Amino acid sequence: MKAAIMHRVHQPLTVEQVEIDEPGDHEILVKTSASGVCHSDLHYIEDLMPMRTPAILGHEAAGVVEAVGSRVTYVQPGDHVIACGSAFCGECRECLTGHPNRCIDKPFRTMDDPPRITLDGIRVHNSVSNIASFAEWMLLSERGVVKVREDMPLDVASLVGCGVITGVGAVLNAAQVKPGSSVAVFGVGGVGLSAVQGAYISGASQIIAVDLLDSKLETAREFGATDAVNASNEDPVSAVRRLSSGGVDYSFEAIGNATV
Repeated sequence: MKAAIMHRVHQPLTVEQVEIDEPGDHEILVKTSASGVCHSDLHYIEDLMPMRTPAILGHEAAGVVEAVGSRVTYVQPGDHVIACGSAFCGECRECLTGHPNRCIDKPFRTMDDPPRITLDGIRVHNSVSNIASFAEWMLLSERGVVKVREDMPLDVASLVGCGVITGVGAVLNAAQVKPGSSVAVFGVGGVGLSAVQGAYISGASQIIAVDLLDSKLETAREFGATDAVNASNEDPVSAVRRLSSGGVDYSFEAIGNATV
């Protein structure tokens, strides 16, 4: 199959032919229909996060199941799926008590396992959860995907696997925003817009979006923001305090820049 390979940091990816294994007992082979570019992928390329090379990046993806392992029960060929950044075993104490996010035996491939994707016989590494979506196919755990309806566009579905669940999950699961509360979201890119959506779903009565671009703030209003603050025109903290009569109940930082 063809894949975009990272050979070294600070260099463009190159499209090359690689070999991919057949799926194991609990694995599935997924034809990649769409893959987003997460900022984490850029961190690997920019050497801000460690990554062995050669590597196939990409983890924000969706596609169609083409083949399944002998013990797979969750999906079948033809199913449309989203790749998940976290797989789970389904058998440990945490999984069986409804906390698969705390799985203690996650089914990830390690360096001790035989290589499953190779380039001229050399192991090709990958990043989040072994997804490697910058390729024509993905070799995934059956417990590392979520089925979606066939009428859902897969380019849209791909975004759910990382950016959407990061923002929405921060609001619904981590902060557990309550109905009628006030929320501020700093930075309304992909993750920030998802946080705005999460706040809207939670029933927040006030959702203040903060960014430097009016175009992003306009989009944030479409996603449910009740107020908008352009931080290039006024101090955002003072503006949020003014709009919320002293301060918000919940605040989310989605700028993605440690220097800010």
